[in-house]
Amino acid sequence: MSLFRKKKRALKKPQLLTPSKLVSQKENTPTSSSLTETEKQIKEILGNNEDLRIKHFKIFGQFSAACVYFSSLVDKDSLNKDILKPLMYEPEHLIGKEKPLISIKIQYESEIDEKESVKIQLSDSAILKIIEKETSKKIKGMVEKFIASTQKKKADIFGFGEHFRAKLPQYWNKNVKTKAKWDEIYQNVTFDVKVDAHIHRVGMKSK
Repeated sequence: MSLFRKKKRALKKPQLLTPSKLVSQKENTPTSSSLTETEKQIKEILGNNEDLRIKHFKIFGQFSAACVYFSSLVDKDSLNKDILKPLMYEPEHLIGKEKPLISIKIQYESEIDEKESVKIQLSDSAILKIIEKETSKKIKGMVEKFIASTQKKKADIFGFGEHFRAKLPQYWNKNVKTKAKWDEIYQNVTFDVKVDAHIHRVGMKSK
């Protein structure tokens, strides 16, 4: 009979990270543009909660989306009636009256090799910001004017219609269907033009 007893090693229980700790670990992780990947990130943080629910639906019947909520904190009838239904079904007053909106973002980079006057202090960042702002404003006006001229002539020279047909087939099949119809619609398309001008090199010579 042994006079010595072997000490039992205490097994360490795995530590469960709280949601706040998981969030802090992932706060620098960029949100994915993929709905599936975003859901995966949410589940990694809140997946141990039994009340977590993820409901999939389509906005206006076209665009995949997901609603994340806790069943113990949400009234399901109110969720369906007041939040999901308005997003899933197109409002009656908009049916058949869809007006396309096209967003154009322009990144414009330039250099100033010379300046015409010694009075212009290009070393001043505030002056450069003013130049960039005025440049953006001028380019935006030029682009909008040119697009308006193509709309007036019903000439979609940039192929926006082809983009709609490829990326939004439901809209195309429902509202456009033919190139001739698109030419008519193109006249009333709304364009949102944004220009970001940036000066990344400055010369210090003056004439």
